[in-house]
Amino acid sequence: METPTDARARRITARALRVITRYTSPIFVGAGILLAFATVVAAEQHSLHLGKLTLVLFALLGLHDIVKPTARYIAKAADPDIRDGDTDTAAITAGFRKITSELRTGANPTDIHEAIARNKVLPAASTALEELASAHATAGRYEAVSTTRDAADALTNAARAMDAVTPQAQRDLR
Repeated sequence: METPTDARARRITARALRVITRYTSPIFVGAGILLAFATVVAAEQHSLHLGKLTLVLFALLGLHDIVKPTARYIAKAADPDIRDGDTDTAAITAGFRKITSELRTGANPTDIHEAIARNKVLPAASTALEELASAHATAGRYEAVSTTRDAADALTNAARAMDAVTPQAQRDLR
């Protein structure tokens, strides 16, 4: 299990690597300009050829193309906050956007309604919010506990209402 010190060190590392990715391009452009200037000065002394400058600039460009994505990848892999629900909630949001899009383009609303009820989407969201409220309580954020529990209760009520009006449930009543 990761200790708070480990997580803090990983956060600092990820933050530093993100700074590197943010400033890599300006640094490499600046280095290229300095090399070009040094070449002009050295060309007057006939000690450096333009071909060597071209080779060095291409090497610099290649190094840039390696450093930036590598730093970004390592920052993403090292950051402990990446796993704090961001990825999962983004996938859930994308799923709901897809459902919305499908409904707008003519999907069968009865099928979608039944799928949401059958897969217990709303109860699962309510349970996740209850756990979040408990985590807020443990951390002493009582205002967040109240609002999160209210949202969980609303989802529980929505799940009950949805189950009551599920087209399959209505067919079973007939």
